[in-house]
Amino acid sequence: MKKKMIMAAAVACFTLAGLSSAVSAAEVEETAVETSADGTDATAASVTAECDKFSVSIPARAVELCDIETASDSIAIYEKIAHEDGAGFVGSINLYENVHDYCDIPNFARGGEISYPDNTKLDIVLTYPSDVQYDFNSEESVNAWMALQDIFNEEIAPSIQPREEGTFIPQNEVDNTSIYDETLAALYQDLLEKKDQAALEEDDFSYLYAMNYEEGEDPLYTFGYTFVDLTGTGYPELVIMKDDGSPIVYDLFTQTDGKVRHVFSSAERDYVTLLGHEGHSPRTLCEHASGGADVTETNTYIMDPGTKELIPQVSFIYDSTENQENPWAVRYGPDEEPEALDEAEWNQRMENFGVENLFKLIPIAAADASADVDAA
Repeated sequence: MKKKMIMAAAVACFTLAGLSSAVSAAEVEETAVETSADGTDATAASVTAECDKFSVSIPARAVELCDIETASDSIAIYEKIAHEDGAGFVGSINLYENVHDYCDIPNFARGGEISYPDNTKLDIVLTYPSDVQYDFNSEESVNAWMALQDIFNEEIAPSIQPREEGTFIPQNEVDNTSIYDETLAALYQDLLEKKDQAALEEDDFSYLYAMNYEEGEDPLYTFGYTFVDLTGTGYPELVIMKDDGSPIVYDLFTQTDGKVRHVFSSAERDYVTLLGHEGHSPRTLCEHASGGADVTETNTYIMDPGTKELIPQVSFIYDSTENQENPWAVRYGPDEEPEALDEAEWNQRMENFGVENLFKLIPIAAADASADVDAA
């Protein structure tokens, strides 16, 4: 296997956790760096590391701190000292054709995509360590690893250059929401006509919209939408709510394999909220179901990032028809038997579900391209 050493940075062929296929050697180029204002780093050089599909630029100050390993479709960065003992992983940049190929990888983030003239696209996926990778006995290793983390995120990953006739699109510029345009246009038309409950359900929307038409108010402005990435894959879900501070999600749609799929419609006694707090994207859906005053269930779900199916998590049950003296219980899976709770523990756990609407919604009116709406 051919290796090439540049300023003590090893550039080798490599297969990332068995995820890369054919291995190819990397070509490395040195680029002069301008002298800094204080006259230092006059002889430093940056490094261009290439794999078969793309290249990245390694800044001069990172070169002597890191090892670089490449495969046919990935480039990985390691802190040099810890890497000598088989650790030191800082992060890697990888290309995948489909979200199903990487959705189960721990600690990944979308970095954008490479778009080609034939309309094909490859997802850029950044992977990160799931445990300590620096040599904690070496202050130099710790400091170098910390510095490389910042450099990897802020300079290396954004420097991607496709080797073929592709175009790099950073994640914050990727069009991952226009797939919902037809869905929003259909809801726009239904609310414009103020369709009744039956007609809304026939069009695959919640009937709750019709129950919340307010006299003197335009439903195109009282209802709104936002996009929330429930899986962290970079392909967000469409969330539709009433813009009155209520946490109830009227309709939830997702996208998978290039198509829109309806996940859930809320009803009077069976509605969904999203669990999260300000500054953090929610990952948990909470279903509030009621069979009357005597029976309620609060069921939590997460969304599988590959299939986009809802996976049941913990459920909290109140059922005084089964046990009037102690109606409180918890269930840790759909096939598990409920476990009894006392009232104090029940109340303490249920405090976690006191959610509020933390989303800034775009009015449904914005689905009409001619509408004069502030959709920012």
